[in-house]
Amino acid sequence: MLFEVRMYHAAQGRMDDIVNRMRDELPAMLKKHDFPWPVGQWVCAAGARMPLYVWMLHWNDLDHRARCFGALYGDPEWDKIRIRTNGPRDTVVEQRIVFMRKLPCFATLAGLRGGQIDQSPGLYELRYQRVQYGYLPQADRVLAEVDFPALTRCGARVQGAFEVMSGAPYPTAAYFLRWESFEAREAGLAEFETMPEVKAARVREVAAINNHFLQEFDCYLLRPTGFGIPQPQFGAG
Repeated sequence: MLFEVRMYHAAQGRMDDIVNRMRDELPAMLKKHDFPWPVGQWVCAAGARMPLYVWMLHWNDLDHRARCFGALYGDPEWDKIRIRTNGPRDTVVEQRIVFMRKLPCFATLAGLRGGQIDQSPGLYELRYQRVQYGYLPQADRVLAEVDFPALTRCGARVQGAFEVMSGAPYPTAAYFLRWESFEAREAGLAEFETMPEVKAARVREVAAINNHFLQEFDCYLLRPTGFGIPQPQFGAG
């Protein structure tokens, strides 16, 4: 299964127009051309190069994606919708598209939630975290055994964990956290940094490779749209 994160940099003052298009115009066109239903849609609350709209799809493979987008972009009806909703200038000034596949640690996420499914909106955090070259398996193991369990105890819910295939520097791990609120996130991350098991893991990494398996990251704070609450495990559970 292939995952696609589509990040739309909105023209100033046009975010409402993008939201309206995604809510009112796009669903019928997706259905018409046999797209998978989006597994999440968000308006970015904080991140690089704002304002930003983010949505996510999962595909069987690249051929599946090519068929669907080829049919959509070749449809005169979609061209009319795009021109009408753009008005005098484009609503989206740039797109960033990231392709991903599940990391092995994805299989551990249901166990961290104790089998419970929570689709309340909350505050989502998307991280693109650089991985030390040659150490993706070790980074995956640290996420599964140390970081994700610790973040869960600090109030986060890990929604998905992926290996970036293109669209971001390689190697990169991408993962989604859901927090109850911004305040809960601040308190949870402060606690996470002090946890003995997390500190011990970082010490072991430096002793082993004079570096860390997981390094700096880009962070986006995301508010789900009312019509795009993310599916549990993004439909890949």
